[in-house]
Amino acid sequence: YGIWMTNAYPTSNGAREGGDGQAVFEQICRLQHSCRPNTVLTWNAQLNCQTVHAAADIKAGDELTVAYWGDECSGSSRQERQGIAEERYGFACACPSCRLTGKVLATSDQRQKRISVLSGLIDASNAKASGEAEDHSKLCEHVNSLVNLLREEGLPSAWAEGSLLSAARSAGRSGDW
Repeated sequence: YGIWMTNAYPTSNGAREGGDGQAVFEQICRLQHSCRPNTVLTWNAQLNCQTVHAAADIKAGDELTVAYWGDECSGSSRQERQGIAEERYGFACACPSCRLTGKVLATSDQRQKRISVLSGLIDASNAKASGEAEDHSKLCEHVNSLVNLLREEGLPSAWAEGSLLSAARSAGRSGDW
């Protein structure tokens, strides 16, 4: 059970843990964790398989990495991410992001905090869903800032997919295509 819970991936977006809608993949399960992964995983329902996509430039010989918890920890400090790695997976994360020190670590944690705040503002804008021009403008500003912060932090831009879709829906409601 422990091996399953630490190696299984969802076979559909949003599948719950516990074996329902999960599988262990021979190759994908060999990918190491990084809080700044260079790949993202996606369940492809048409192909009925898990797919790996580059999230950054990958040079020949570079190790492929994945965030074991996907974008869930986007906006979390190093201390919070390390706590999740230990609690859920039983390891002390020592990825390049978690090895940062001093001013570089402080800057990273500040960006992560800003990502968390922006994600909350975007969620609040989605809850309103009024389509007012001011709301739409603010939402687009927040989404743009989020994408830029993800880039600065070295995180996959795919982690902003939901926010980008929200901005597109807002644009449609406000007539601002």
